[in-house]
Amino acid sequence: RLLGERGYHVRAFLVGKREDMTPDCRAMEEKLIASGITLEKFDPEDILARTWVLTCDGIMDALFGVGLNRAVGGDFKTAIEWINRVSNTIPVVSCDIPSGLHADTGAVMGVSVKAWTTVTFSCAKPGLYLNEGRAYSGEVKIVDIGIPGDLIHEMIYRVPERVEVY
Repeated sequence: RLLGERGYHVRAFLVGKREDMTPDCRAMEEKLIASGITLEKFDPEDILARTWVLTCDGIMDALFGVGLNRAVGGDFKTAIEWINRVSNTIPVVSCDIPSGLHADTGAVMGVSVKAWTTVTFSCAKPGLYLNEGRAYSGEVKIVDIGIPGDLIHEMIYRVPERVEVY
């Protein structure tokens, strides 16, 4: 949306089912529509969309968040494969972590986007640097999005109130 507001020609694709969108995703779609951009349904059989991907100037990857814990399949896998086919010639920027990469371990969950750059929010995720993560993340840029530092510190260094030993 922000790129469109700056005059760039943007196409946004929804991979997956609209009814599975989170409330945050729905709110972002409303902002996207208000800015004049339609969230198009991803169709792996759409030759025109595939051709467009081959000719675009850049790709922004934001398929999953940091909570991915299963192998990528279906249309998500196809979308990642489309991206990776052109990633050697078209810049790919992943949001927070490349889609398909486990945020904690850096393991590829079946298939992962191969990003030129990963813009990660508030603090770096271990998976950007561990195992296969380094090869898939490209240049990592950490961007402050306004989360208070003491809250980040608490989340990273949280000690459980009670630890039971068996």
